[in-house]
Amino acid sequence: MNIAVWIASVLLAAAYLFIGGTKLLKSKERLAENPSTAGAAEALSATSIKLIGGVEVAGALGLIDLALAVFIAAARTAEVVR
Repeated sequence: MNIAVWIASVLLAAAYLFIGGTKLLKSKERLAENPSTAGAAEALSATSIKLIGGVEVAGALGLIDLALAVFIAAARTAEVVR
């Protein structure tokens, strides 16, 4: 179960990082060309899209940071037990 949570966290972080990075780096017009992001590009302002992209990247970094903190804590606990 623990391994499944780690895998899910890494996959979710990668997805958030990719999608958020795309929203941060591409212009509103380029996002409107893609069918999967066209609806959001038409409904939202460019600033809103950049803000959402930034929040998604921050979420990805938060997932990675949390996973890394748990891994480091587990490694330190294992060191103390030995």
